[in-house]
Amino acid sequence: MLALPNLTLPSKTTRFSSALVIGLTSLVAVVSARSPQHTVESRAAPDREYRLFVGVDIKILHEDDFGTVTDFSRSIAQLDGSEDARIDVRNASRVRFEPTTKVGRSPIKIGKIETTRAFSARNDPRRQWASRQAQVQAYQQDQLADQVRNLGNAIQYSGNGIATADGDGNTFYNPAIANADAKLAAFEAETIALTNDQFYAQRGREAEGSGQEDALVIEAMMSSPHPITDAYVVGIARVQKEGVQKDIIFFDDLGELGPDPRKVRVRKDGLPADLEVLAVNLHVFREGQELVSDQSEKQFALTRDEALEYLTLAHTSSHRGQTLPAQPVWSLAPADLFASKNADQFDYALRVRVDERGSVTSIDENAIFPDPIRSIVEELIFIPALANGVAVASEVTFNLRDFFR
Repeated sequence: MLALPNLTLPSKTTRFSSALVIGLTSLVAVVSARSPQHTVESRAAPDREYRLFVGVDIKILHEDDFGTVTDFSRSIAQLDGSEDARIDVRNASRVRFEPTTKVGRSPIKIGKIETTRAFSARNDPRRQWASRQAQVQAYQQDQLADQVRNLGNAIQYSGNGIATADGDGNTFYNPAIANADAKLAAFEAETIALTNDQFYAQRGREAEGSGQEDALVIEAMMSSPHPITDAYVVGIARVQKEGVQKDIIFFDDLGELGPDPRKVRVRKDGLPADLEVLAVNLHVFREGQELVSDQSEKQFALTRDEALEYLTLAHTSSHRGQTLPAQPVWSLAPADLFASKNADQFDYALRVRVDERGSVTSIDENAIFPDPIRSIVEELIFIPALANGVAVASEVTFNLRDFFR
C-alpha cells in the first residue's frame, strides 16, 4: 500500500495555478495588443484545438530523492535521471503529485466516472471459499479412492463370498463388505453437501456490502479524437478516515484509446475498509506526457499561435538570462507519434531551423526521409532557443525516436 502525504486535490473553484494566471494574463495582453479594434471580418474563427490546463507531475521516492515518472507499464514506473531508475509502484514507499501548468491538444473525453468498493483478490470471500472448496475436493478425492479400495479389498478377501441366502429368500452380505459399502455411501453423501456450489455462492453474497471491502474500483468511459497507444492512467483519490483526509495515488495500463468510447476499469487494492472516498480525478498519460481531457483543471482554449506565444513567454520567464538550445514539445507531438508503437519507423536524425516562436521554418534538404516524416516535423512545436534569456531563431538536431523515450 502506498504511503502518501496529505495533499489537496486541485479544486475547480478555489485553487488556481499562479503560473497559469501569469501566462493567461500575458497571453491575453499580447493578443489584445495585436488585435485591431472595432473591425468586423468575415473569415472563419481560428481552430482552438490546444488547451492550457493544470495537470500533474507524479513523483516517487527512489534512493532518498523524488523522481518524476516519465513512463509506466505493467506496474513499473520509469523515473527521470537514469534508465536504471525504475520502481514497482506496488512497492513504492511514497508517491506524491505536483499541480503543473501544461499545454495539450485534442482533448480526450472522460465520462460516466463511477466508484465502488470491492474486495481485493487476497481478501475476496468468494475466492477464499473457492480455494477452500478446491482443497476439500482434493482431500475428498483421496479419501474416496481409499474408500473404494477398502470395498474392493473386502470383496476380494472375503472368505465366505459376497453374500449368502437363506431358505426364505433373504440375502445376507458379508459383514466386512457391508461395512465398507456403508462407509463409502456415507462419504459420498458428505462430499455432495460440502461441495455444494450454491452454498459457496451464498456465502460470497453474504459478504458483499459488509463494509469490509478493501479495494477501490473506478470505471469510466474514455475516447480520444485521435488513436493513442500504450496509454496509462494515474488516479488520485481524496479519501477520509476519522476526519483526516489524504490522497491516494495509483496507476494502471489503459492500452489503446480511439474515437469509439470504451469502458476502462482501474482498481487499487489494499486499502483500509473504513475509508470514505470523497473525490476521484483521472489523469491520462502517454510516454510521460499528460494528455489534456475534458476533466482537466482550469482549461483555456488556444489557437496554435497562442500556444506558441504562451510556451515562449513561460520559457523566457523561467530561464531569465540563460542561453539554451531549442527542444521539441513532445506533449504537443503530432497524432502519428501518439498512435504508433514502433519507434524504429521514426528513427531519423534531423536538422531543422526553428524561429524565435518555436515553429519549424526549414528542414535540412540533404537529409533523406519519407514524406510522412516531413509532415510530422513541419507540424512539431519547439521551445525556442534562448540567447541571454531572449528567444532567438536557431538550428537544432533531434530525432523523432526520442518521443518514445
